[in-house]
Amino acid sequence: MKKIILFSLILVMIATLAFNTFSAAAAYNDMVSVTIINRTSGLVYVSLLPKEANVVYYLDVLGGQTEHFTVPRGRYTHTSYACGKTVHGVVDLRHQVTLVFTPCGSEPPNSGERGIEKIFLDTYPFRSDFIYSIK
Repeated sequence: MKKIILFSLILVMIATLAFNTFSAAAAYNDMVSVTIINRTSGLVYVSLLPKEANVVYYLDVLGGQTEHFTVPRGRYTHTSYACGKTVHGVVDLRHQVTLVFTPCGSEPPNSGERGIEKIFLDTYPFRSDFIYSIK
């Protein structure tokens, strides 16, 4: 009888461990990496508001710094602040992305490669294939 109880206890522990491992893996897959490179001399601030949740993610990066963040995958409305300007728009974070805030007063030489977007708040282009957009 003691062997059956011990075996049952071990089986329950293994099942619990396996469930927790798979739950953690599923939660990790629902997250995405966001890198913000701040090439301005001041603070860059991005707040992300998902449509389906009552939370706000605040991402801030000091001048000349790079920070890496992890947020749930999805589309967000954003409020961004850089170079003394505040803008609102939409950002698609279903895939890993790098947002490069260019120096104040200078436009980027190009829009960036796939997964990397260079952001210049004064004349940011309105293209539908961009991950980050301003309204």
